[in-house]
Amino acid sequence: MNFFDKQAVKGFGNVSDEAKAGLLEMMQDTDQRFIKWALKQIRKSNYVDNATIELVNVLGTNDQLIKIWKSKHANFYIENGGHLMVYENADEVNKKLRLIINS
Repeated sequence: MNFFDKQAVKGFGNVSDEAKAGLLEMMQDTDQRFIKWALKQIRKSNYVDNATIELVNVLGTNDQLIKIWKSKHANFYIENGGHLMVYENADEVNKKLRLIINS
């Protein structure tokens, strides 16, 4: 595992050893130029508020990649959720989604 892979995994926030192993395997099987490009695109993207659509964000409080996409409107937070919170915190994410759908 190279230095870049270790640093990239840190950006995903709190992840289990199982998820970390999966991420590292994925990174080893993916073109490194693509991974670097994708991470740069996420980092430099700008959230643009659009009044014509209703936007709801479900954000992990430990997600180092998507923390920049916070909306002024509806933000639902998964405490200690990282970038892989759909996998790592599935029960809590599903509870938030039910709240959003039922409101």
